[in-house]
Amino acid sequence: MEVVIDGRGGWTRGSAGSTLAAVLETVRKALGGRRIVLIVLDGEELTRERESALGARNSDDFSMLEMRTIDSGVLGRETLKGIAAHLANLERAHQEAAKLIEAAEYGRATERLTECYGGWDTLSRAVRDAAFIAGTELKSIDLGPYRADELVRKLNQSLMRVRGAMEFRDVMRLSELAEQELKPALADWRKLVDALTKRLSA
Repeated sequence: MEVVIDGRGGWTRGSAGSTLAAVLETVRKALGGRRIVLIVLDGEELTRERESALGARNSDDFSMLEMRTIDSGVLGRETLKGIAAHLANLERAHQEAAKLIEAAEYGRATERLTECYGGWDTLSRAVRDAAFIAGTELKSIDLGPYRADELVRKLNQSLMRVRGAMEFRDVMRLSELAEQELKPALADWRKLVDALTKRLSA
């Protein structure tokens, strides 16, 4: 089986008779600080499910293994840029929801606050991904009043309360949670993004 990474051949294939899983492990170790973004085996994407199903087979059963990679630092910085833009969109959404509440447009306000909930959930996942890319544990990042992992837990607790209010379509409770718990947290999440950016640049 030929192994080609980013268009270049000649990579270690493992010893004769190696399984596909063993070859993949060898290549992943050799990549160092680069992250794999795509694996193609004999012209078909190698998903996690397909890798699990084929991993025990002899690598000689296949013709070509291709990988596309990206530098972890580049990937992390691009991820954090996206998160910063997402935070700005979240802030605008909160402002719009507050104006709708003031105008007594409760139906539209509920829709906007529901979008805010989804946006916060996405933010939490994206930050955890960025920390993984940076090789950083959130508990090692001190944001002043609490650590980054505590900030994530605090958000998850708020989102549980928001989800409860959404189930009862309690727009006033949703507005209260957004104004008192979510919107004030934007500044802390910006600090976290700045801290992760500095770690990636170090």
